[in-house]
Amino acid sequence: MKSLNPSDSIQLTYFSNRLDSAVKHSNKDSLFYFAYQKALLCKQANNLKEWMRTYNELNKFYRDVENEYDSANMMLDSVFLLAWRQPRDTAEQNQQAHIYLSRAFNFKQLGQYTEAQKCYETANALYLETNTTYPRLATTLYQPWANIYTRYGDYEKAINMLQKAAGMMHHTNDNDREAKILCDLSIAYNSNRETEKAKKVLSEALQLNNLKPKTELVILSGLAETELFAGNYAGVISSQNPFEAAYKTWRVQNDFNEAEGNKYSSAFHQVLAIAQYKTGKYAAAEINFNKAIDFAGHAYAS
Repeated sequence: MKSLNPSDSIQLTYFSNRLDSAVKHSNKDSLFYFAYQKALLCKQANNLKEWMRTYNELNKFYRDVENEYDSANMMLDSVFLLAWRQPRDTAEQNQQAHIYLSRAFNFKQLGQYTEAQKCYETANALYLETNTTYPRLATTLYQPWANIYTRYGDYEKAINMLQKAAGMMHHTNDNDREAKILCDLSIAYNSNRETEKAKKVLSEALQLNNLKPKTELVILSGLAETELFAGNYAGVISSQNPFEAAYKTWRVQNDFNEAEGNKYSSAFHQVLAIAQYKTGKYAAAEINFNKAIDFAGHAYAS
């Protein structure tokens, strides 16, 4: 990082202070100007760390505070991609790829999946050029990109990409994230009518150590759905006790979310009720259908 001349250093301090004030007071009219000027000065000084700190701060402001994903893309990316549009080295190229990942996330939130996919393609090309193999790419690039392929019915591409992502995470100690990728892989397998493969990867996920209770709940829910797809109704019914135990454990954790808990419970009890109905257990099926309806109502209300 080269140092700024005294005049530019004063300007950087000035723009930083004004930008912080604009964020604090949600003055969106000033954000663009001060962010762009600061980005240009950071570029001039090759101060990539400060540039990325500012980028992440503003992206969080628009995305998490204002809930304006469209504005986030228009303002942040015109500011930072314009100011840093010619990457000079690997570090800058990786950060440019990071921007495209943020763009993809924002487009997904807007339901613009085609645009999100274009951003994932660009980010992937940038990372490949620098031979980057960060494990975090498994969850920030390949996993969400694969889920778009699943949404559009291109299951083979989704499966290949999720297998790659799971392989990248397998060499880390982050078992919880690996398990989440395997859950997405099971969805792609089930969508492609490969229930045995789906069951296999979910069983592998369940064997991983140090899983969060919520993750265990998601795996058990996925296993129940997979058993239903495969016509193994006894397997669905036998998963009731493990699922309810995992749910009780999650309820007392700090990350418990009432709406999510109700959503998963509703889906599980619906699957359970279908399996019970298919095996002639009509009274139990009626009870669990009603539970599914109640949980769904609570999920909507919360």
